[in-house]
Amino acid sequence: MSPISELPPKSENRVLDVLARWVKLQYEDFHGNPSLRRNLETFLNSDVRHAGFTGEADRIKRVLALQSIHQTRYRHNRVLPFQPSHQFPSHVQSLSAPSSPGHTATTFANVSLQRRRRPSTSSFISFNSITSMGSTSSTAPNSPDIQGSPLLELDARDVAKYLTLADFHLFKSITAYEYVHGQWRIEKEKRVSTEGPLIDNRVEELTKRSNMLSHWVAHEICSARTIKGRRAMVKKFIDIAKNCRVMNNFHTCMFVVTGLTSRPVQRLDDVWKTISSRDLATLHSLENLLNLSQNMSNYRRSFQKAKSPAIPFFPLVLKDVTFFIDGNKTFVEAEPDLPTHTNDTYATAEAEPRSSALVVNFEKFRGLANHVNRTVTYAAESYSFAGQLETCPFLVPLPMGQSVCASLPTSPLGSPSLFPAAPLNRVAEIVEARLRAVAGCMNDQGCDARLVALSQIDLN
Repeated sequence: MSPISELPPKSENRVLDVLARWVKLQYEDFHGNPSLRRNLETFLNSDVRHAGFTGEADRIKRVLALQSIHQTRYRHNRVLPFQPSHQFPSHVQSLSAPSSPGHTATTFANVSLQRRRRPSTSSFISFNSITSMGSTSSTAPNSPDIQGSPLLELDARDVAKYLTLADFHLFKSITAYEYVHGQWRIEKEKRVSTEGPLIDNRVEELTKRSNMLSHWVAHEICSARTIKGRRAMVKKFIDIAKNCRVMNNFHTCMFVVTGLTSRPVQRLDDVWKTISSRDLATLHSLENLLNLSQNMSNYRRSFQKAKSPAIPFFPLVLKDVTFFIDGNKTFVEAEPDLPTHTNDTYATAEAEPRSSALVVNFEKFRGLANHVNRTVTYAAESYSFAGQLETCPFLVPLPMGQSVCASLPTSPLGSPSLFPAAPLNRVAEIVEARLRAVAGCMNDQGCDARLVALSQIDLN
């Protein structure tokens, strides 16, 4: 590294600020390269201190130490390794950046927000070729038998709690590095398949689960054998979505609403006629969050009021990251120097300004860093009811059995403690069983047609 004293005037603070942001946003670069970290520490202790920037050097070293502690805690607290899926989703085609920040966000897959509109059969996040979780069968299983469904016996708030904890666990596992350099940013053909623990692919896991959730909602409703059963399921999912919204879980809430507004469910005229005006008003208010006009301004205004813990609408998080990275130039032309002065007079008219050079677009990386840091901050605190769930059945099972959360209390001998069963454990088992029952149908092109056929059966 060149001595900082050789830098042009007024550039030292900018260089040190870039170093601090580098350490804070992309600490993985230093964690995986001890030589790079040693070079940085040497630079801070010698050149930076000798140039008189002792305070700035100490600040960067504190950030480096804090990031090292955070990385150590993350590795010790993350869930046990599980086997990765054999197929990655393709590049996010629908997350292309808008031409301007105020441009209407119309790049998402077409999701039915109005009754009678046919929804797109593709994923809302538009990950193509997404493999089903926990299922390798290419044939679509039968829809879950809704007659006497145990889901109707569960409290809507408890179901919302479990769905929130499941998605929050995946959301908080996504690091700042993965948002900027994760596999989701790479086209499928160029990805490198890795073996071992799937640590930096939580984006795919959260995406698959979200798509499966909205698909499951439609299955549960359309598979009911009576109008009364369908009405009960519609009301149940409206209550679940409402409770997710109260918990600042915008992500799960909006995917449940996506299932409620899907084409097969919206065709149930006999059912919707029996839904109370109060429930319809609740659903309408939640639908407004999915309004794509003005770059989803309704949702953005609502989420601005949320405080940690919270789960943002994940497709929009990825869309905004894509906009910062691909929608802004990395290098921009510097402003040309002013003409020089001679003998206290302005330069002659023939004097030409110096040619401009390309400089780093700091505004791009400043905006990207602020967005990613703000997103990660929403998972800084845990939900108050996190202790009500002991296991993590939403994760891909380990070869030896069920996945276990790292937070599961253990006895001194290392075995699970003999505490009474957590109240959400049974909810988790029931919900995951219902989700797995329709997982194989999610990627079946004929599944939507079969759901529509189910919705057309006269139950009178």
